[in-house]
Amino acid sequence: MAINLDGFAVLERIGAHPDSFAGIKTAVTKSAHDLIVKQLKTKTTTLRDVRRVREAVGIDQFGLILDGMNEPTVKSILSRLDKHHPELKAADARWRRTRLRALCEGAAEPSEKVKVAIKKAPRRSQAPAARANNPSGFGTEAMDVFRQGLRKK
Repeated sequence: MAINLDGFAVLERIGAHPDSFAGIKTAVTKSAHDLIVKQLKTKTTTLRDVRRVREAVGIDQFGLILDGMNEPTVKSILSRLDKHHPELKAADARWRRTRLRALCEGAAEPSEKVKVAIKKAPRRSQAPAARANNPSGFGTEAMDVFRQGLRKK
């Protein structure tokens, strides 16, 4: 038989009566941290969603959650939220954490994708006579010597 437990309602009641749950305080703290981090790591979570989570949890508590995240998690979340930032790949852990905090607070916005101009290689020009005699483009001196060698045989 399936249990239809409303987890949000249970967690709300645990939070409303912390003295009744003193024996599981560390487990509740760890679970709360893990749940928020899991929400932030979800691929469908946008920066707007992250800011809403911050508002819902509270600025101070959210700051503690960010401080408690390990470096790979910070990098993963930041890479998704601000994937076009030019310094992201070369940055150190402190910079990433500061950047993520600024994004969450609204002090910074994600970087726009930088459009890189594609440089075309210069075309090698051939003399008009060489193009007429060699329509396939083999108009080099080496090919001329090779052709002369074939004609002698």
